[in-house]
Amino acid sequence: MPTLLVALDGSSFADASLPVAVGMARRLRADLLLVSVLDSDPWRYATGGAPFADSRLEDEHAAEWRTAVQRYLDGAAARIAMLTNAPVVHTRILTGPIADALVGCATAVNAAMLVVTTHGRGGPSRAWLGSVADALIRLSPVPVVAVRPADAPPPQTLPEWQLRRVLVPLDGSPDSESVLTPLKPLLADSVECVLMRAVSPLHPMLRAVATGAEYERDLAEQRTLVTRYLTGVEGALQREGVAATHCAPEEFDPQRAIGDCADSLDVDLIALATRGRGPVGRLLLGSVADKVLRTTSHPVLLHRMPATAAGGA
Repeated sequence: MPTLLVALDGSSFADASLPVAVGMARRLRADLLLVSVLDSDPWRYATGGAPFADSRLEDEHAAEWRTAVQRYLDGAAARIAMLTNAPVVHTRILTGPIADALVGCATAVNAAMLVVTTHGRGGPSRAWLGSVADALIRLSPVPVVAVRPADAPPPQTLPEWQLRRVLVPLDGSPDSESVLTPLKPLLADSVECVLMRAVSPLHPMLRAVATGAEYERDLAEQRTLVTRYLTGVEGALQREGVAATHCAPEEFDPQRAIGDCADSLDVDLIALATRGRGPVGRLLLGSVADKVLRTTSHPVLLHRMPATAAGGA
């Protein structure tokens, strides 16, 4: 039975990932494993950063903290259990550096995906989700589904989330298409897969020196190449039974093109391949995908390419 790992930090904003996790678990016929991580030194949150002078006091707070975390996880599991066709839910408390603990757990349970909110709100105990999401994108052995929480806490009753349409931005390379591998199990039962690659007009500096005819000729050539490429990938998916379509917006800024397409098509998910670059984990499409992740209101599935495909980056 596949397992989806869901990282929760105890805040109501982290709970925003639960409807997405439930919807995906239903489609994959997967169990959910809800986890929270006790950081290597979590007691700093309770003490304002001051170390405990008495180890017995530290042990007492550790037990209280673990009890509170388990109560929170049990409550989240109970809310999921109230839903129709609810997946089987398990809970687990991890310890250690947060990103390392989550990656280790994902590996140990052979998780199909890891679901996390992109950033928390509130105090220091909630702020870890932003940096953890960044680290997971670089380190996770499984795709990461990043959910950006709304400005207001979600309702106590979990809303329904269904996958109807997915936007898959591509850059014309096989590496960018690698995201289709983990995505395909989610595309059964007529989920629409919209392939996208922007037709980019000439850079404004080049456009200033190009004639109108040169500009139109370059744009037409790009449109032909992009359409031919997308049609080829679309046809391959259709032969596998995927309800694939494509769009090729004319836009110089790829991030804007992705955001505009996602909003206008009312997609439920954006899926991108990623390539780790340096300590901050740049993405395959450069800073474009990073901006998409941090600005879109849509859940984003991030698939990190193997080191061989990523050039070892």
